[in-house]
Amino acid sequence: MGIFLNKNTDGTYRRTWYATVFRNGRKTTQPLKTPLRGRIPVDEDGKFSLALHGSRVFEASKAAAQQEFQSILDAAKTVKAEERNSPGYALREAYRLTTGKEFEIVAIKDLPLRNARRPRYALTGDAHADRYNRSVMDILENFARWCDGWKHPQTGRKPERLSDIDRELASAYYEDIAAKFSWQTFRKYVFILSSVFRYFMPSEVENPFEKVYEDAYKGRKAPIDKTSVVHEAPSIDQMRRLWELTRRDRRRPFLHRLAVVAACTGMRIGDCCTLTWDKVDMLNLRIATKTSKTGKHIAVPIFDYNPQAPDYHPVLGELRKELEAALAEQDDSRYVIPEAARIYLADPCRINKLGKAAFARALHDEDEPEEAAIVGEDAPRRTPVENIRLIKGTEIKETKKDRLIRTYELHVQGKSYSQIASKIGNTKGVVSEDLAAIEEIIGEKLRPGNPYMGANAKPGLRTLLKKTRTERKQGQRAACLYGWHSCRVFFVVTAIDAGISPDDLRLIVGHSTVRMVMHYYNPEELAAAEKVRRQLVNRKANVESTASTPGDASATLSAAIQAVLSSRELTAEAKNAAVLALTRAAGSNPEQRRLT
Repeated sequence: MGIFLNKNTDGTYRRTWYATVFRNGRKTTQPLKTPLRGRIPVDEDGKFSLALHGSRVFEASKAAAQQEFQSILDAAKTVKAEERNSPGYALREAYRLTTGKEFEIVAIKDLPLRNARRPRYALTGDAHADRYNRSVMDILENFARWCDGWKHPQTGRKPERLSDIDRELASAYYEDIAAKFSWQTFRKYVFILSSVFRYFMPSEVENPFEKVYEDAYKGRKAPIDKTSVVHEAPSIDQMRRLWELTRRDRRRPFLHRLAVVAACTGMRIGDCCTLTWDKVDMLNLRIATKTSKTGKHIAVPIFDYNPQAPDYHPVLGELRKELEAALAEQDDSRYVIPEAARIYLADPCRINKLGKAAFARALHDEDEPEEAAIVGEDAPRRTPVENIRLIKGTEIKETKKDRLIRTYELHVQGKSYSQIASKIGNTKGVVSEDLAAIEEIIGEKLRPGNPYMGANAKPGLRTLLKKTRTERKQGQRAACLYGWHSCRVFFVVTAIDAGISPDDLRLIVGHSTVRMVMHYYNPEELAAAEKVRRQLVNRKANVESTASTPGDASATLSAAIQAVLSSRELTAEAKNAAVLALTRAAGSNPEQRRLT
């Protein structure tokens, strides 16, 4: 192993130096960057040897080649030492000796593209199916950018390869994303990074992403997720509105069956979409399956929809009706809802978005107003100067306020979306969002589409979705209050109200503790107030059916109010809500109104 000269086919020497090195246990030849100069010394037989001395220029060229070769050896020794100290070196060495191949260590910057070659995360060209895989690529790209700006506290080196990731790096990265994201997003990052590390590294190597999460973060959900928002429990009327809306949806008829299964079983939406017929026992009226998230075995009862049946339930009985209809329509698919299974397995995010949109329309959409003010037909309009004054008076960031004003000025000048985007330096999508924000501020229609504006405006889907969200602290996206998981909360509330004990319900929905069941059952004080209101209203109705005089009804109302005020489980706000509900339910009896 050393430097030497190489010849061309015509017997002349090539005008550069060469070196022999060993890589991966094999001898290889590598050209050097040092050029061959001067007169080449030869012996009596005309052969060259490094032991011979040539001209001064030749000796300088030979010394430079030897110095370059030594730098290559030093770099190889450094890499070898780092390789010996890296995680899983012994396993990779055994892999190399067994198979004769080098175990590839992927560079962190190449993770997004390398992971996209995996069958599970490969891009297929389908916009809906690729949405989730692109989000995975975004997570890996964010992680690669973070690693590019981070240095190890002990060595001071920047992580470049997957083998450079250790517990210190994983802990530092978790601290960074835990301060920015909600618990659900944090867990998604943990899952993706753990999966990628496990796929590209030997299985025996410790996975720092998994270990750090289990040791330091698995039990810290509450401290991390300071902005956790529990999904609202829809009322029975709201759930029936959702079922009616999805029943009329001819583009996606499977949504109605999915909404009924989710609300009447309490299963997570992934388990509802992938529910198979072998898990449904129509003879014993139960669904026996295993949850995909925790692996717990659950058994969900199927109630009857016939009022004469002993297990009749007016709401949960809808499940049996839909299962019987699905059996009548069953094809060769093993899934109860084949279309939902197909979409969920290809793109889980699309199913979640369809659920949020369905809840938004069911809870907040209204019929088109009969006397809507149409732009251009006697609708009062302000001047551009007045509208700009309104925009300046809004309480938003100055940078966004300036962008809205500039966008509005260009729109008034008749510029197109492309022209506005090029002048401001953003995209056409951002221009549309800015114009939508301006419409909400000034109350006038600027974009083409729905002509109804002002107080009689019929809101679009984006506006409806905003009504189902609640803002988190600064720097985090708004939290969704209504989605498919609301059906799970609805089932818990409905089942407990029907008399099922929380301990039994824990086994039905797959919760680990009764505390989690009650967390779903009473996430807000308003839920407790609503429960007390329903109980007292029902009690009042029963008493009124037997009461014969106004004095008896007044005494009943007074006793109910006293029961609410003396309750220790309710806060002042909950008591006020319950008392207000009682007074409204008191009817038109003058004696009752006077007493209240």
